[in-house]
Amino acid sequence: DAAKSALHAALTDAFEEHRKAEKRADSRLARVVAYDLAQAAQLTATGSLELARERWGEVALQAQAEERCKHVINALRNWIGWLYWQDVLHPSIEVGIAWLLEAGHVGVSEIWLYSRVIEDSIDTLLTRSRAEAQLASVRRNSVELVALHAAVAEAQAAVRVRCSFGDEHGGDTSATVRVRCEFTRGASRVVVGSGGGSVEL
Repeated sequence: DAAKSALHAALTDAFEEHRKAEKRADSRLARVVAYDLAQAAQLTATGSLELARERWGEVALQAQAEERCKHVINALRNWIGWLYWQDVLHPSIEVGIAWLLEAGHVGVSEIWLYSRVIEDSIDTLLTRSRAEAQLASVRRNSVELVALHAAVAEAQAAVRVRCSFGDEHGGDTSATVRVRCEFTRGASRVVVGSGGGSVEL
């Protein structure tokens, strides 16, 4: 049971990795498609439609490959669980009951009772090892939630843009807003209004 739980946890980790890779590939494909559609006129003028088509196909194939790997791993995980219950656990219980019958420790009328008692005892004793895969997924999700919470708290603690419009005594009501913003996503970084520059509205 411990070996099955360890294998199940490893397959679950692999399943989660492929699921995340599939989501990243789908997100990348959506961004590429949206950008190319916005630049359709330029792609047509420069004769780059074939290049765009190849890029779409490459990203789509990556997403499909990750999806297939995910389904294969999930099917293998379910098959291992079924094989364990049908060909390992139940036959082992039957062999143990047969030994008790041969030794005269139980009667024929008590077979079902002892089978249920043994199954329930195994379920109780090995609850944690059987749920190792689910626990690993919960731990991984908890780490991601902590990182998200830290990012949200940092964003909320950032200095806000303050605007003032005119004079409260009826003076000039025109307004100039100068903003310095910095955005990061992955390896990309964009700064607006750096080096004394500003965006005026």
